[in-house]
Amino acid sequence: MKEDYIIEKLKAFDQRLKEEEEKFKFLRNELARIVETKEQYKDLVKKLKDLDEFKENLDVEIKRENQKRIDQTINEAIQKVDREMKNSLKSEQKRLQSLFEQLEAQMTEVSGIKDQVRKNKNQAVFDEHLCTILIEELVRERVLSHEEAERIAKRAAIRAKKKE
Repeated sequence: MKEDYIIEKLKAFDQRLKEEEEKFKFLRNELARIVETKEQYKDLVKKLKDLDEFKENLDVEIKRENQKRIDQTINEAIQKVDREMKNSLKSEQKRLQSLFEQLEAQMTEVSGIKDQVRKNKNQAVFDEHLCTILIEELVRERVLSHEEAERIAKRAAIRAKKKE
């Protein structure tokens, strides 16, 4: 009986050993598959890292290029505004110069007119004094009477009012 029991136990151990061997083979296959998958993932991770690095380099290059274009656009805009301002200032300077020249011409003309008015005024005062002296001389020489001289003065005053 003991033999049967031991044989039974040996068969059970043998059965269990076979099961454990199958489990071991299964686990070994699983481990090999995992290692293989891990290697594939390592390659994939390396490719992803390379892709990330490429992406970062591309981002840096794009930012650099965009900054260049922005700077160039700003510089072009500044130059254009500067040119426009210079042109506008030149145009305004020419207009002001023309106005200044016109003003100088008008001032010269007004000065000439002022001188002519002064001369005419002086001539009118001279003529008035001359007429007064002549009338006085004519009255003193008794060519005209005082009444005639007064009548002439009134007539001259009336004519002067009409001309105004």
